[in-house]
Amino acid sequence: MPMLEHAPLFRSKCPEETRGFLGDKDHRFDIDRSSTALDVTINGIYLPGTYLGYLSYGDAEVSAASGPSHSEYWLHLPVSGAFQAELGSERVAADVQQGLLLAPSQRPWRLTAGPGSARLQLALDPSAVVRLLEVLLGDTLAQPLEFEPTIELGGGHGRTIARYVLLAARDLEDPRSPLAEPATLAAFEEFVVTALLMSQPHTHSGALRRADRQLAPRDIKRAVEFIHEHMHRPIGISEIAGAAGVPGRTLFKHFRDFKGVSPMRFLRDARLARARQMLRSPGGGTSVTSVAIECGFAHFGRFSVDYRNRFGEAPSKTLSGARPRPGH
Repeated sequence: MPMLEHAPLFRSKCPEETRGFLGDKDHRFDIDRSSTALDVTINGIYLPGTYLGYLSYGDAEVSAASGPSHSEYWLHLPVSGAFQAELGSERVAADVQQGLLLAPSQRPWRLTAGPGSARLQLALDPSAVVRLLEVLLGDTLAQPLEFEPTIELGGGHGRTIARYVLLAARDLEDPRSPLAEPATLAAFEEFVVTALLMSQPHTHSGALRRADRQLAPRDIKRAVEFIHEHMHRPIGISEIAGAAGVPGRTLFKHFRDFKGVSPMRFLRDARLARARQMLRSPGGGTSVTSVAIECGFAHFGRFSVDYRNRFGEAPSKTLSGARPRPGH
């Protein structure tokens, strides 16, 4: 039985209508043109920082591929049948015992749904996810956050999260539900994100465990504060060690033990992270050159190479994508 029926978004048995609707959402839809089993149901609710939806294609086998504009983390929880995801060269299967959690950096992806499959989908705002992780770590991220794509639903944290989302979907069937209150919705979203960050393996799980086990020495904290306050100008290891108040070798060891990188690598990563933030939220006179200078990069060519290696795109592309298009 479909879920979230009081919040219908799309219903059709026509492939062309479906292709058009999903195309407007930046998805490419494919189906055998001879198929007569298509029966699409898409219901969904837009929450303050997330989207909770139900999707079924009836008894047809179809596929949908992501477009370039998708930047959310997507949690897919099958409620019937099965589907398969292609993440580059990797293929993973999902069914009622195994869900999927896809990161923005894992685009492009393609999902192929089998006959009779249906799933709940939860889209999570990436800025909210990263912000909460940084709060848990007490530090800014030096690399993108990617989760292990498969999440077991038969037990452990996966089952807990799936039950919570399922209960929320059922509760939201009633528009008068207490869950529809803004404060309750915010708590629901934070619970799901926190549970995923604390339990589902991801690229920062090790750092999160270390942060949970021990506090970094004071010299690390002093060095990090110095780096963030002075990254706009050329600084070297001697200045960082002087600000930290320990010999350079001690500082290197503590950074390796507690940050997993050298002090200078941490400095470079911090500069890149700030540069990306500035390019994503540009002011009127923002340019790639002005951002590079403000973030302490003296060699513009090196900055572009390092930026592309870290984020998978040129800084100019990030800047152009952040600017509103004419007429919008």
